[in-house]
This record gives sequence, structure tokens and C-alpha cells, in this order.
Amino acid sequence: MSTQKTSKIRYPVQWMVRLAILIAITIGFQMLQLPQPITGPVVNLMLFMACMLLGVWGGVSLGLITPLIAVAVGIMGRPEMVPVIMIGNTVLVIVFSLFRSRTPQLYKTLLGVVFGSALKYGVFAVTIAFILQLPQPVAQAFGVTQLFTAISGGVLAMIIEKALKKTELLKH
Repeated sequence: MSTQKTSKIRYPVQWMVRLAILIAITIGFQMLQLPQPITGPVVNLMLFMACMLLGVWGGVSLGLITPLIAVAVGIMGRPEMVPVIMIGNTVLVIVFSLFRSRTPQLYKTLLGVVFGSALKYGVFAVTIAFILQLPQPVAQAFGVTQLFTAISGGVLAMIIEKALKKTELLKH
């Protein structure tokens, strides 16, 4: 078997293993049940890292899977928010990925973080204001705090990406 065929066979396995590790880290961290100002940035960090390490579909996959698992294991008590979180996470990752394109540069990455975070917040704000009837404390938890936790997670991801560039992890 040629080297080229071997690498084509290994890549999907590598991708799935990396995704499984990111899912495990994300869910494991959520299970610590730390306050939202700590957990939120870490969860968003993992979304950005999934996109950086696995591409847009890796980030989208993580963003779709983690809310489902969080409800299933009892971490999140608002199942009606699962589709909203899935949509918000998907918007965050896709917008981030679009800004970074094929040549990630610092300013493109930063713009992706800011615009992706703002649009994720917009998904939550519109849903809470016009679709879901949530108690005030829950609505606040999914309010402007989400903007700051997403931006914080993005900045952390940028710092980690810079450190990872010195390794082989960012090469597929």
C-alpha cells in the first residue's frame, strides 16, 4: 500500500479521535459545574480549537454534539435551549471559519472571533426575546454574558493556537 493511500485512510481516524478528545474535554469541564464566567469561555475555546484543529466541520460537530450530551447527562437543565445553542455554536464556528479562510492571519482570526461571537449572541438574544419564554435569571445567563464568554474563548484559542504552531498538532 502506498504512503498516500495510508495517509488518506488515517486522516478520518485522526480527525474522529481529535473530535472525541475535544468532546471529552468539553463535557468533562462542564461536569465540574464551575460558574458560567469560567465554563463559558472554556466551552467556546473548545469550539474555536475544534475549528482550528479539525476545520469548520469539526467545530460544527462539537457545537452540535456537546449540548445534546450536556442535556443527556444532566449538566444542562434547559432542554428547550439545545436547538438554540446548536444554532448559536454553528453560527459562531462558520463565521469564524469564513473570516480565517485558507490563510489565517491575526487580524482575520480576531475579526472571526468578534463577528462570530456577536452573531452567536444575536441568535440567543433574538430567540430569548421573541421565541422562548424563559425566567429572568435564565434569560440573563443566555444574554450579553454569552458575548463576553465567546470572545474570551476566542482570545484564549488565539493564544493556544500561537503556542501550538510550534508543534505538529495544527498540521493535518
